[in-house]
Amino acid sequence: MKPAAGFLLASLVAITWLPAPPATGEPPEQLTRDGLLKRDPCYVPGAERIVFSSRHRSPRMVLLQLELESGKIDRLNPKSNLVEMAPSYSTDGGIFCFQRLTGNDETAFVIQQTEPSKTRQLTGSRKVNWNVQVSPLGDEVAYNLSGQIYLRSLKTDKEVQLTDSAGRNDWPSISPDGKQVAFSSSRDGNYDLYVIERESSQVRRLTTAEGLDMRPRWSPDGSHILFTSNRDGNYEIYQVASDGSGLERLTRHAEQDDYACWHPDSGQIAWIREHEGRFDLFRMSLPKQTK
Repeated sequence: MKPAAGFLLASLVAITWLPAPPATGEPPEQLTRDGLLKRDPCYVPGAERIVFSSRHRSPRMVLLQLELESGKIDRLNPKSNLVEMAPSYSTDGGIFCFQRLTGNDETAFVIQQTEPSKTRQLTGSRKVNWNVQVSPLGDEVAYNLSGQIYLRSLKTDKEVQLTDSAGRNDWPSISPDGKQVAFSSSRDGNYDLYVIERESSQVRRLTTAEGLDMRPRWSPDGSHILFTSNRDGNYEIYQVASDGSGLERLTRHAEQDDYACWHPDSGQIAWIREHEGRFDLFRMSLPKQTK
């Protein structure tokens, strides 16, 4: 991917440009207008808020939450002075997980449990773990470590290596039933999407294209997988059915669309769009999905 834009001062001036509508569905709606670098949005269960990582008053990433009804944006952890990113929730909202950089070569997973209320920080090995995602079932987290996908139980703290292949494997996303994991891998040359069956360890390749297919996210209803790709020469958002059929491009924009996430009802997506060095959060409804 092209390098991230440098830190930009927030601006409250409304943007007058209108993005081109997607091929299907409704035109996208712009949710933020500060233009600051953003990544990793996710809907809160119940869909009244979106949590995302953003630069905020200093050259670091912090977690912010956007109230969709009022448009109000607040810091999620205002007392934290550490980089925080990759927020994710279990389907029932009982587990919230995010990644915290605790040192130059150290990361930790912060796990917040609602009932009973409890927060704990899981430290990884001396090698940096990336792209943590909590399971929709709330029983484990998936992440990348040294180019392979790992799972870590939140009950036993046991770590299991899920992939062992050439190339790199990254951006894991656990299916709603917990039986499969989607990920991006360069094992066959280009970065394409794959799904591994947990029980049999069988791997299925979902996409085959020149370029980079990355950041897969399984829909809450289990039918589709969102991802970012530059297969058509520009970073756009796509979806594909979980069996690899029905590949569809969802955005059409002259600059970068990235970091897509699902609404809890699987009928809407939110993502980060770049325009002239500014980064903002957008959302749009999708047409009824068919397999």
